[in-house]
Amino acid sequence: MVLYGRLASVLEEIGRAARGDKADIACKFLADLDETDLYSSIRLLVGRLWPCWEQREMGLGPEIMLSVLAEISLEDIQLLRRTLGEIGVVTEAALVRKSQKLLSSDAMEALSLYKDLLRITDQAGPGSDCRKAAILRGLLLEASP
Repeated sequence: MVLYGRLASVLEEIGRAARGDKADIACKFLADLDETDLYSSIRLLVGRLWPCWEQREMGLGPEIMLSVLAEISLEDIQLLRRTLGEIGVVTEAALVRKSQKLLSSDAMEALSLYKDLLRITDQAGPGSDCRKAAILRGLLLEASP
């Protein structure tokens, strides 16, 4: 079981590393994984949920993300958006002060996150934006900044 926090730390390390060291960091991380976590961890590391030959889209725009953040955070999301700009930085700041807490304090697993992101892409038809937002809300409530 790979915790998403560990994978996020590896992504941050890769982001700070010299160009020639990036592959070594990723390989070292991936070498320790079992088959269950390998595929999802690779997909999350490269930032592509599915292979390039699959014509799928997440179908989640910034409006849905900002709307969900406004629901779960005590922060003024529009003010954060104006002052911080980048949606990832806004999300991180918004998650510092959540208005709701989960009953479970278990850390998020990378495989679970990956499956939920795929569930978002599978939503279609009437009401799909609401279902996508509900899945995203659950992920963000579970996430730490």
